[in-house]
Amino acid sequence: MKKTIVLLLVVFMCLSFTACGEGKAYNEAMTLIENGQYAEAKGILETIPEYKDVADYLARYTTIEITPENWETYFTVEQHPVWGENAFGEGELWQIQYRLALRDEYNPYVIEADAAFGFVSKENCYVIEIDGPNFDYTITDELLNEMDADESTVTFKTYNVDEETLNADPEAYKIDPDDVVIDRCEVYEDTDGSWYVYDADKISLTRAQGNIEIFQ
Repeated sequence: MKKTIVLLLVVFMCLSFTACGEGKAYNEAMTLIENGQYAEAKGILETIPEYKDVADYLARYTTIEITPENWETYFTVEQHPVWGENAFGEGELWQIQYRLALRDEYNPYVIEADAAFGFVSKENCYVIEIDGPNFDYTITDELLNEMDADESTVTFKTYNVDEETLNADPEAYKIDPDDVVIDRCEVYEDTDGSWYVYDADKISLTRAQGNIEIFQ
């Protein structure tokens, strides 16, 4: 009888320690999710799949196939000016880039991405007004000449970085900004002191493939 009681006590203690360990891991995963560290949380949750509520959280990790039909649901094309600065602290506009970017509602929740895109962009030359002191600009409707269309490919792919870099900038691991530039539109000064830019009037998708994993 005593042996049976001891055996049951040992089994109970083992189960208690297991449950305690899983509960600690679960709480750690919840803290990571609250801090936006979804990939790290997933790694922990996958070690305790039978613990309470874990299945519900794991189900929120979704892999989405990116296609020409759905890419605009998740991605957008953003205009990104590239500024320099003169000795007086005024902005000098060098380039206007068009970059592929995840939409705001998905960007904080991306876990992993590996998708490729093809674009055609048509640059036309316009007069541009630059407000250097305020780092601002306006592309006018004054068309100087038309250009041929160009093709480009971009890759939206996540990369792992060291922990120190990630702590300093939680967005750092996500993409290499140079990989997602669709078009680099150069800015030039004319002989009369006016400025012009070869701006991408129209950007069209030609192909898309790959996947993104998000926490939703």
